[in-house]
Amino acid sequence: MNDKRDQPEQIKHRRTRPIPAGLKKILDWFGVLTSDLQPTREIKDELSERYSPSEVDQEFLKEMKRVVGQLPRKIQCYIGPLQEGNSSRLNGRAFWRYNDLVYSFRFLTDIALISHMVISELRKNSQALNEENAKKVIASLDKEFLPYAPQIAFYKLPITEEGKFDWTLHPLLGALQNEDITRIRICAICGHIFWAGRLDKTTCSKKCGQVHRKHKQRAYLKELPDEKKNQYNAERRKKRKKRREAKPRINDPQTITMKGED
Repeated sequence: MNDKRDQPEQIKHRRTRPIPAGLKKILDWFGVLTSDLQPTREIKDELSERYSPSEVDQEFLKEMKRVVGQLPRKIQCYIGPLQEGNSSRLNGRAFWRYNDLVYSFRFLTDIALISHMVISELRKNSQALNEENAKKVIASLDKEFLPYAPQIAFYKLPITEEGKFDWTLHPLLGALQNEDITRIRICAICGHIFWAGRLDKTTCSKKCGQVHRKHKQRAYLKELPDEKKNQYNAERRKKRKKRREAKPRINDPQTITMKGED
């Protein structure tokens, strides 16, 4: 029989789960991207509506340099420099790497939205936030919910000397295999993708958590009637006054005397 003192640690271990090492490397790359990124095809289609066919290639290269230049330094190094000239030929590898990042990010975003649907469904039905209930909700969802999965299914498709495909699974799919997708979330404040060590976690960091709690507090106060709101603010002012009185002031003569005696 286990000691009762060990039970809280066991419960905490069931509720929290550290991020797997392989998935951590993936999220370090894709977690810093933003949802406004577009693949090269969408960018070129938008430019073709505004410019003539002779100007599209030049404007497309300018736009790609601007977009890639705003990305983190390590991602710029991965994509590589963009060269002047025929962009589709000279920059084919760089465009492929950029598109791979965009589609992978959209794939992770779809997974995070599924996770949000699962958590919302559990809270709507007043069910406990645990892995067993989350799996039941996922089992009831439509299985055709990942439209960008075929875009990144195969990382490489080289043909061998025998004329056969020697395919390699995309590293993102390999890292996600057999992992709990309900822990992949979108931060409610900054929009970055992160791993939720706790199932009820909604933000990626302490800073975003503080902002999120402040937003919830302000939303709660807006819904209160005026009488309750005034009472709440009065209690906060009393607590603030007590903290100021308990904290010694720098210009207090007693504090200066004590420091001089030391």
